[in-house]
Amino acid sequence: MKGVGDTVERDEPLYEVSTDKVDSEVPSPVAGVLVEIVVPEGDTVAVGGTVAVIGDAGQVAAAAPAPSTSAQEAPAAEAASGSPARSTQAPQHAGQGSGQVTSPFVRRAIEQRGLEAGSIHGSGPGGRITRLDVANATVTRPLVALGSIDRGSPTGFVALEATFDAVDAVLAEHPELLSRTSFVVHAAVEALQAFPELNGTITGAAFEVVTDRHVGVEVELAGGLIIPVLRNCEELNVTQIATGLDAVIARAEADQLDPFDLIGATFSVAASAAANILLTVPALAGPQVASLGIGAVTRRPVVVEEGDGTESVGIRSIGVLGLSFDLRIVEPSRAASFLSATAAILAGSQWSARL
Repeated sequence: MKGVGDTVERDEPLYEVSTDKVDSEVPSPVAGVLVEIVVPEGDTVAVGGTVAVIGDAGQVAAAAPAPSTSAQEAPAAEAASGSPARSTQAPQHAGQGSGQVTSPFVRRAIEQRGLEAGSIHGSGPGGRITRLDVANATVTRPLVALGSIDRGSPTGFVALEATFDAVDAVLAEHPELLSRTSFVVHAAVEALQAFPELNGTITGAAFEVVTDRHVGVEVELAGGLIIPVLRNCEELNVTQIATGLDAVIARAEADQLDPFDLIGATFSVAASAAANILLTVPALAGPQVASLGIGAVTRRPVVVEEGDGTESVGIRSIGVLGLSFDLRIVEPSRAASFLSATAAILAGSQWSARL
């Protein structure tokens, strides 16, 4: 978006990067003058590669022409010439301590979580703090070493029927909530408190439990499946979850997601693809270890046990909840207990008080 010699303000959009899933403007990390464009428009650049150099006005005349090599070849060309790495020419950063912050999105995420940049370890090039670093800042230490577990097939699946009568009663009074998904998310997030091993991420050779509950929701687009994230669902009521899900799904369908929308999920939810699909078996979205599938809810006859022990036939709203889970981390009995807890919350809650 700028040419060599142009003045650039900090946080001003500098270029656009396109991935398989998201197109996003990238802001300038510093103020100055665009001295050199390293990667021409249309080239593929490696993660962490240098795409441009920002410096002082006096450096423009002395700057060499932009090389025709791709970003992947640029580091080798620098090494061959003996010139210093270009990244050292723009040392200005907004971070504190060892963590360097170069993105306004990262700064905003740090502020929202009440963190200090100096307390976050940056995993990006040159120690820069990435958005995933911020999302994982409250992660606890490894719960279990993955190398010590050997159970063959890594993925397990359990399912049960859940009663949605209480949910449907509230939806009848509040149609603006649109779907049952927000209720399932709320119930699952509450149940996760008692099953912390289902809420976390695999990092390297270890699994880390995360206290925050960031829920990824599967959205099927023309270009494939995408899983945007609704953050800190433990702090949201049903209405806020419904509003958040609607907003993030709308942005996904309009191709307006930011890369930050796609990282940091600790648990995923996949709703039924159609009204006649009764069972959904979601794929595990690594690095998470559990994903909840929501089948279609139908009205059908079921056996109802009365208080005196007698049985009768009643009409109920029934849906199947299915859980895919990593067998290296989650015991099948714990997965089943989590589903039972979620179903109990769905059936027994006074949902009008949770809106």
